[in-house]
Amino acid sequence: MTLHEIGRPLHAHGVRTPGEYRERQRIHLAELRRARPAIVWGEPHDAIVQPLPFVSGGRWVVQCPCGNAPSADPGWRLACCFECGAIYVNLAFPLEIAWIEALLLARPAQQNRHWFPHESVADLARENTEHGIRAVRVT
Repeated sequence: MTLHEIGRPLHAHGVRTPGEYRERQRIHLAELRRARPAIVWGEPHDAIVQPLPFVSGGRWVVQCPCGNAPSADPGWRLACCFECGAIYVNLAFPLEIAWIEALLLARPAQQNRHWFPHESVADLARENTEHGIRAVRVT
């Protein structure tokens, strides 16, 4: 991941398609079962819950009930947990993705690149202004 983009499964797992993402999850869980057979690892499965995506540490994620924060992709509307096997489909990303990402990317990499669903674009812009970060434009 570069400092000029918000992370997605491409950055976390090197996958370029939803199919590659699901396959990488399947392979990872199989590797965990071989490496640690005493632990019960989940199989890939469609999740029942639909968590809201958020940005944490400069990457899109969802909060999995198992405690993991799997990488999420706004374009695919998908996240795959590499711990319990949950697969989240049709995730409800915010409509203002371009604004959210632009406002977060205007911040220095070592600063707060987090966004949560309860925060508005205006909240992010206000935070940026309070920290001396210039206004951004979305193209």
